[in-house]
Amino acid sequence: MSRLQTVVIGGGVVGAATAYYLAKQGQQVTLLEQGELASGCSHGNAGQVTPGHLPLPQPGTMWRNLRWLFKPTSPLYVAPRLDLNLIQWLWQFNQACNEPHLRKATKVLCELGEASAVLFDQLANDIGLRYQNKGRLEICRSEKTFSAACEEADLLQECGFESQRLCGNQVQQLEPAIQTDVAGAIYYLNSGYCNPQELVKQLATAAQACGAVVKQNTPVTDLRIERGHLVAVVTAHEEIKADALVLACGSWAPQLAHRLGMRLPVQPGKGYHLDIERPPA
Repeated sequence: MSRLQTVVIGGGVVGAATAYYLAKQGQQVTLLEQGELASGCSHGNAGQVTPGHLPLPQPGTMWRNLRWLFKPTSPLYVAPRLDLNLIQWLWQFNQACNEPHLRKATKVLCELGEASAVLFDQLANDIGLRYQNKGRLEICRSEKTFSAACEEADLLQECGFESQRLCGNQVQQLEPAIQTDVAGAIYYLNSGYCNPQELVKQLATAAQACGAVVKQNTPVTDLRIERGHLVAVVTAHEEIKADALVLACGSWAPQLAHRLGMRLPVQPGKGYHLDIERPPA
C-alpha cells in the first residue's frame, strides 16, 4: 500500500516543523518554499519561546490597536486599503475585544504554549537546537504600564504560568544591565529563546534526514483540483502529486485556500524587533 503524499507550502518555522514531524512518523512529505528557508517571519522574529501570553484582541484595546494597525512605525502595522476582506477582518477583531473571548483564547494559547515548551526541550536533544530556557523579563518604565503588566501576569497565573513581580531596584538586582530607572518588571520563569533561522534550517535538515524532500526557490502558482478534490500542487517547473496539503505560508495562505473553496481570515501585518550585540563577558 503506497503512502500518502503530503505537500507543505511554506518554509518558515510552522512549515519546517510540520515537515519534520510528518517525516519522522514515516509520512511522504515535500516542503515547498518560494524563496529561501526562514526568509519571512521566521527571519524577522526575535526567537522568544513564550508559552504563556495573551491574544492581541483585548477589552478596551480596540482603538489603541487600530491606531497601531495603521501607523507605519507601530509594533503592528497593516497597510490601509479599500478591501472587503480587511473590513471583515477588522469587524471580527472588534467583536473579539471582550472579556469572555480574552479568557477563552488565553486558555487555548497557554495550552498550546505549554505543549510547545516540552517539544522545544526535546528538539534541543533531537536536532541539536541551541535553546535556552532562562526566563523572560518584561520591563515597564511607567507605573501605568507596570499595572497593566501585573494584570496580564495575574491572568496567566490562572492558566498555570508562574511569574514574579519586581519593583524598582529589584529589577536591577536581577539584571544589572538595566541602568535606566524603571517602575517595575514581570519575570516569567518558564520562557526561553533560540535563533529562529537556525531552528528552521535544523528542522528542515532533520526532515530531509527522515526522508522529506525540501525545495527552495519554488513558488506555488496553482492547485490542480479534479472533481472537487486536490490532486496536485503546481509550481513554475512541475506538478507535485498531493493527497494532503498543509498551508503554512502566512499571509499568502488565503489565496491558495480560496482555490479550495475556503476562506481564511488572515491579513498581512508588519512588526519589528531590535537586535543588540551581546557584550563581552
